[in-house]
Amino acid sequence: MDKVLEKKYRIKSFEVDFQNRLKISRLLNLLQEAAALHSYQLNASYNELKKQNDFWVLSRIYMEVNELPEWNDKITIRTWPKGIDKIFGLRDFEITNANSKKLIQVTSNWIIVNFKNYRPVRIQRAIDDFTYIEGKHAINKRLEKIEIPDKTKTSECKTARYSDIDINQHVNNSKYFEWLFDIIPLNLLKEHRIRSLEGNFLSEVKYNDSVVIRENKIDNSLYYQFHKNNKEVFRCHLSLQSNK
Repeated sequence: MDKVLEKKYRIKSFEVDFQNRLKISRLLNLLQEAAALHSYQLNASYNELKKQNDFWVLSRIYMEVNELPEWNDKITIRTWPKGIDKIFGLRDFEITNANSKKLIQVTSNWIIVNFKNYRPVRIQRAIDDFTYIEGKHAINKRLEKIEIPDKTKTSECKTARYSDIDINQHVNNSKYFEWLFDIIPLNLLKEHRIRSLEGNFLSEVKYNDSVVIRENKIDNSLYYQFHKNNKEVFRCHLSLQSNK
């Protein structure tokens, strides 16, 4: 049983954006898949948890981006659980290129939720032997709730459709970022690169739910809030760096 999962991957043409850089939403898919594969190896997979009506949910994520890979780039994704903090299972990721250059570092918090009542379940109760590597960090940072400026304005409304829904029958975490990047002006993305990204997943969105997206830009920081029926379901902070 490997405490660190290592998976090699080649970036596909349909995974990059208009600047030939890996899309953030696709990056989230790759991280999610690596976490799922590793959970399977550690006997904490979707199928194992389903036996007791539980499932994993991404709650918080923070990443630092040195460079986004391009089409045909060969990358290595490494991931490992690094501990438990109250109800959160902590998992880090590191992405390097073929020359072992660090491209992206990620830290994340996950919770186990019960299918029947949608309440969090303590990890020690759901998993008999939760394996982790204490003290090994891609990013040594405790994730908290993101502070959002008071003045955000409504930017767009989205309705969850078939293509947004995952195996847990709610909008997949990567889709939140897909919706988000759809409303960022293209010129802003041309002139800047993403330096860091932080997201809080606060409540689920299901099929046919309508979501109001609110935003605010302060200098090189972009802030987003998603609301469903006036209840906040997601918040995000993007830090940009000028290409000049």
